[in-house]
Amino acid sequence: GQSEGDEWTDLEGYKEEFESPLWARMGELARRLGGHGGMDFIILHLAYNPYDTGARTWAAGLLSAYASRKAIISTHAFLNEPTAITWEGQKIWDDVVKAHDNVFLLVCGHNLREATLVMTNNFGHPVHTIMANYQYDNPQTGLLRYYKFIPTQNKIEAYTLATETLAFEVDAASRFDIP
Repeated sequence: GQSEGDEWTDLEGYKEEFESPLWARMGELARRLGGHGGMDFIILHLAYNPYDTGARTWAAGLLSAYASRKAIISTHAFLNEPTAITWEGQKIWDDVVKAHDNVFLLVCGHNLREATLVMTNNFGHPVHTIMANYQYDNPQTGLLRYYKFIPTQNKIEAYTLATETLAFEVDAASRFDIP
């Protein structure tokens, strides 16, 4: 919903204010190519602790409807420790992720600083779970996690960039590849 002070009553007002020609051009290119680099994706965001089973049912339905698309899910809290998921994450895993073979990547934050966990879905395939949470770092560095998709090599490169200094973190938790 809209928070107090929003001036837009529909998406068109937002687009007029913030839509960049670059995003429009990239969106049109992705539409014509069928995704990024010829790959089709569905990307879903689940709010922090989706108590409502309706939200999880909605997500599962979309993943089924678009089963031919590679799926990425983002949510707030999923990992609790490098090798354990939160109780909220367990609901998402049980109700949404593990039964859909198209989900290959789940990104989250909330706990820890950085962590990765590879889980196995019901089909025996890996689901890469990646946490990046920089809220306790020095805010002057402006840390940003980003991913570079390289379809020709069937991999994703993960980077952590300090936006103020344009320096990359190079430790194994900050710079890695996802096969």
